[in-house]
Amino acid sequence: EDEKEHLLDVLAKAEADGVPITLADASAQLREHDYCRRAVSRLDLTMDATLTADHIEAANHLPEDEREHLWECLEKREALGSRLTADDAHEALEEHREVRRIVRALDANGDGFLTAAEIKNPAVALSDDARQHVLEALHKAVAAGSEALTVDEAHSALEEHREVVAIVRAIESDEGRLTEHNIVAADGISEDEREHLLETLRAIKASGRELTVDLAHQALEEHREVVAVISAIDPGGDGCISVHNLAAADVADGVRACLMRALEVASVRGVQLTTHEAHRVLEGCRCEWAEVMRDGDSSGVDQGMTGGVFAAAFPPQHPWGSAAEMSAAVAPAPAPTRPGPMFTHL
Repeated sequence: EDEKEHLLDVLAKAEADGVPITLADASAQLREHDYCRRAVSRLDLTMDATLTADHIEAANHLPEDEREHLWECLEKREALGSRLTADDAHEALEEHREVRRIVRALDANGDGFLTAAEIKNPAVALSDDARQHVLEALHKAVAAGSEALTVDEAHSALEEHREVVAIVRAIESDEGRLTEHNIVAADGISEDEREHLLETLRAIKASGRELTVDLAHQALEEHREVVAVISAIDPGGDGCISVHNLAAADVADGVRACLMRALEVASVRGVQLTTHEAHRVLEGCRCEWAEVMRDGDSSGVDQGMTGGVFAAAFPPQHPWGSAAEMSAAVAPAPAPTRPGPMFTHL
């Protein structure tokens, strides 16, 4: 029964992604399912069938990358106040091994790097949105100075993409859209991501539209991208952004230029730039620095942060001053022609 259920799940995901499932694929999926079932059964679980750090530490029968993946899953669960069950571990291992198989198939010459031609290889079964996500990861890597995308970077990008897909599919209603009730009641999502989806929903509804699965997916991925940037700049977690930390961080030039302008405003106001405000700045000015991350040219960032774009990242009563004062302090140049306020890029 569990194998039958697994094949039905595989088929449902494949149909949703528009990817065919052959008999060979089904056989491979069953072998992977059996491997993961046996691997989890050897973890010597507690009576309530949950994994702990000790179980993963003692799992010498697992390859290092699979143990590391279980560590990450355990940390995410604990951050959400829940536990990692045997079924969760089984599903996580299957997902991890599936992504690893796809990335290895994309790396046709086995050199450990992915080119655009390899990612676009139609012989490797991959949904259009997942393929596009890996291509975007490649473009960002190249804009940051890399010659290609490593298989590890591709694995992380694809794994996170599939995680976001699973979150959104679990929240969506029968009509293929997200409602406030569903978002509030959703499990397996952090509070900051829940709040971000609620903000996105409010902004979308204000324009007379519905929050579709695609829009919610895009909003979550962009939110996670900003969170990752902030984490890279504030590795110590003290909650403040400094010129030193920003200069030392491995971030794209567009992000660096954007936050340098914010630091200038903070200096003028005599206050520190907190990670919370830095997050809001990057969210509000995303259409500028995201474009820089794609093409590697940061020459237009300062102009893109003028007027409404920068001001939209802050409430009118922000301690730095009013929105109008902040806009004037950042740059007196005319407002950009591209849309700037938060979420209009959706």
